[in-house]
Amino acid sequence: MTQAYPLQWPYGWTRTPAHKREDGRSRFRRRDGSSTTIYSTCTELADELQRLGARNVVLSTNVELRLDGQPYSNRRAPDDPGIAVYFTMDGESMVMAQDAFDRVPDNIRSLTLAIHGMRQMRRHGGGTMLKRAFSGFTALPPPSADFTEPAAHHRAWFDVLGVQPDAPDQVVKVAYRELCKGANESKLYELNAAKEAWKASRGQA
Repeated sequence: MTQAYPLQWPYGWTRTPAHKREDGRSRFRRRDGSSTTIYSTCTELADELQRLGARNVVLSTNVELRLDGQPYSNRRAPDDPGIAVYFTMDGESMVMAQDAFDRVPDNIRSLTLAIHGMRQMRRHGGGTMLKRAFSGFTALPPPSADFTEPAAHHRAWFDVLGVQPDAPDQVVKVAYRELCKGANESKLYELNAAKEAWKASRGQA
């Protein structure tokens, strides 16, 4: 899972006013009684999305990142604790977001539990129900992204990622991760689409 800073809230999603955000510390405490952390909740979210079959996952928050893409441990909590996770599933660009709680880890945990609950539909034979449930999370292209032009006018995946068409897989993956850092919503949408096109060009599922 790639992390991107700052937060790029998805187009069309309503924000929770700051005064209406809940304190999630008691609701989302860990088994040892301690509060959730960025590291633990990110790990859990990545695991749930992997089980779901999500690909090209980008977690966007206002948590400041180090050069290696991991969050600083000594920074104050951001004023805006919202989180958004962009990913592709079954060839569709998807997004889910949460800002109902006053801490970033608790919003990540809340979203993880929601995905876990929806994933149970597939486990119990509800594949169609799962697909319908996720149909509401299709990522809408933001107004700044012009996706109304014919597909032939869109940039090729290798141009978007800044690599050669025959670049090794590892080079493409590194380029994708680096470009996601600090990318805005429009760019995240384009990068995910480019990565899907790259995988399709090489016969990858």
